Amino acid sequence: MILKILLRILFVVFSTWFALKALQVAYEDQLEFNEAILYSAVTAMVAFLVVFFESRFQRNIIREIVAIAFGLAAGLLVAALLVLIMIAFFLPSASYDKNRTPTVVPESSVQAGEKNNVVIVDTGPRELSRAFTIAFWRVQPWIPLILIACCYISITIVLQTKSDFRFLLPYIDFSQRGTQEGGILLDTSAIIDGRIADIVDTRIIAVPLVITDYVIRELQTLADSADKTKRLRGRRGLDVVSRLQKNESIRLVVRETEVPAHASVDDELVRTAKEIHGRVMTTDFNLNKVGQIEGVTIVNLNDLANAVKPVVIPGEGMRIKIIKRGQEAGQGVGYLDDGTMVVVEEAADKIEQAIAITITGSIQTSAGRMIFGKPQAEDNAR
Repeated sequence: MILKILLRILFVVFSTWFALKALQVAYEDQLEFNEAILYSAVTAMVAFLVVFFESRFQRNIIREIVAIAFGLAAGLLVAALLVLIMIAFFLPSASYDKNRTPTVVPESSVQAGEKNNVVIVDTGPRELSRAFTIAFWRVQPWIPLILIACCYISITIVLQTKSDFRFLLPYIDFSQRGTQEGGILLDTSAIIDGRIADIVDTRIIAVPLVITDYVIRELQTLADSADKTKRLRGRRGLDVVSRLQKNESIRLVVRETEVPAHASVDDELVRTAKEIHGRVMTTDFNLNKVGQIEGVTIVNLNDLANAVKPVVIPGEGMRIKIIKRGQEAGQGVGYLDDGTMVVVEEAADKIEQAIAITITGSIQTSAGRMIFGKPQAEDNAR
């Protein structure tokens, strides 16, 4: 932060000094003190406004070299056009008469300091060239300031807006939106969950996956946490990101943003999803509700997992190992291979036993699915 402030101060000082030196050359060291002070103050004010504009709209920069080069070229072009317009404005008026003998002002009559007082009475090639030279001398003191301001503003505009539009030129695309439009934003919980990497391996996802920089920062914070559980979760999330980056079947985009460190990740995910017209993938039930309120499509990994689970029909049978007691009296609880909880009536005394059950029903929610059953007759008989 201090380095940025120092660079901006140096820019203002250098701009003022450079413009003042150019003015002294233009007036051949005959510049009065009051004029120098006034010109320096105006130049410093313009440079300060340019820096203020840049600092107010500064964002994190991607593809800096190409963007700066493009902005510099655009700034030079705009500056050249402005200089030509000013020269045309200051170009002395001249009369042209075919029947008159051209009147030529000898070069010896143009003394130092009298350039602005020369009158051109003909518009022949020589006189037009002389008029252009005089107009250029009038504009010359402002050329350095025009160049600096145009180049600086052009580069800044390109850097700040490259994520909002793409240039319709071959092979020039500064926009992140072009590769993220309609993409899927990954929440921290979805990355830590890890199933997204397995889903990508199936090649069922055809749109870009987008991970924002503030999600990466949250994963890094978890990975550096003193709490062992949080540290393991953060490292697992970073490992999943690395795995996704190496997967050639999907396009993974790390989107840089300008988000304060204290901002809510959920709120920013919803905002970013609106910006790129994308969806958010998460396992967070609360984020699912917020997305519905904000009108953003939320893809819940638990819903996706439930959708691809085998359908169980009441009356079917299966074998399940009872792991623990249930919340209600007489209930036993077991789990399928995919983690689905199975609640079995009258099975509290069969812990660590694999029994045959008859399915009586199931409940499916965003938090998961529960299957209910009861022991089959032969198991009850035992």
